[in-house]
Amino acid sequence: MAPNYRSARQCAQRWAEKWHGVVPRAVAVLEKNVESLLMHMQRLPEQPAIWVKIRTTNAIELLLQKLRKRIRPMCAFTNNASCERIVHPHSAPATRMGVKRL
Repeated sequence: MAPNYRSARQCAQRWAEKWHGVVPRAVAVLEKNVESLLMHMQRLPEQPAIWVKIRTTNAIELLLQKLRKRIRPMCAFTNNASCERIVHPHSAPATRMGVKRL
């Protein structure tokens, strides 16, 4: 982890330069959102211990985090019904918020 905002920006820039030729769309997303990604370092510069604890409030990222945790022990779904039983309970709250069901 970078010790401060300036170092984090430099790391992001180096990553973008390294990967631009391989994954240009990912680099474009990072470059577009780098300020948002590093906002906590600007707002709380004297509290780096908190940086690790801060989690995203992005509903989609939270959903994916929950799904990965639930799916990780499995190697594969046995059928569509199996997938539905795992995915639907986690995606239902997102559906109610206006995000289409996975």
